[in-house]
Amino acid sequence: MTDGIIKLIVSILIFVFVLVLTRITTVYIAKLQRTGMMGDNISVIETQRLSNTKCLHIVKIGDEYFALATGKDTVTFISKLDSQGLKLPLEDPNGESNKTSIPFASILEKFRNKQDKE
Repeated sequence: MTDGIIKLIVSILIFVFVLVLTRITTVYIAKLQRTGMMGDNISVIETQRLSNTKCLHIVKIGDEYFALATGKDTVTFISKLDSQGLKLPLEDPNGESNKTSIPFASILEKFRNKQDKE
């Protein structure tokens, strides 16, 4: 009886260990891929899916912006874009782009005011 319970507990511990090890490995590989694909000269500003296999991208290369269409096996240049006509994401001091232009503090304040009124 106790032998079966001990085997069950050991099996559960091994299972949990394997899950934790898998999670750590996945996070580590994701960080490696993310840093490997980051560059100083090329960045994707925005992507819009047109169908399951086709997307439209706004890409910044150097100081210029381009519209590109991608398919399953193709990349097509559409046109060069004027940066004045684009709504660009804000950049923080670390150089990382921020897709939202509304600060979270203002959203939180509106939510708190709404809660207070109710």
